[in-house]
Amino acid sequence: MAAAEVGFEPMPGQGVSESWQDQKRNVKRIFNLMMEAVNTDGHAFYGKYPNTFDALTAVDATSKELWGLFATWLSTGYVTNKNRAAGVEEKFLHPNTAVSYLRSALNLAEEKFLADNTTHLFFTCVLQNSQTEDGMWLKGLIKNMHRLMCRRVRLAAWKNRRLMHASNAAHR
Repeated sequence: MAAAEVGFEPMPGQGVSESWQDQKRNVKRIFNLMMEAVNTDGHAFYGKYPNTFDALTAVDATSKELWGLFATWLSTGYVTNKNRAAGVEEKFLHPNTAVSYLRSALNLAEEKFLADNTTHLFFTCVLQNSQTEDGMWLKGLIKNMHRLMCRRVRLAAWKNRRLMHASNAAHR
């Protein structure tokens, strides 16, 4: 009996579920929000990079500076629509979510430039235990994201404690 007769089909090399497709669209949307912020008059990187993820060139996609900007955006600049709509002040991404979005965006860029031999070495950074220079760079970038986000959380907690103490003192 042939494989086609029993319903076998080749398995795709990546997720095809609707939720995974939504996640990829969301990561691109967040990346595009960052590019919109970067490409405003007066920003230090104004005009240096394209306005959208889809417009990235291979050179852009392998720019550690650009991925560093995205890491900073995820760590300190991006507030989710749900939280913004709810009026919650300074509600940022959870550190694991921010890192997941960074890795997803890198994977999407790798997928986009798979046929471009000039990008292969850079995208070794997304491999699980990569010991390449680019792999070590990404590990360091992720460590810095965690440090920055933990510092932000500590500062917010300290501010909240001060506000609570001030409020309690006013009610005495």
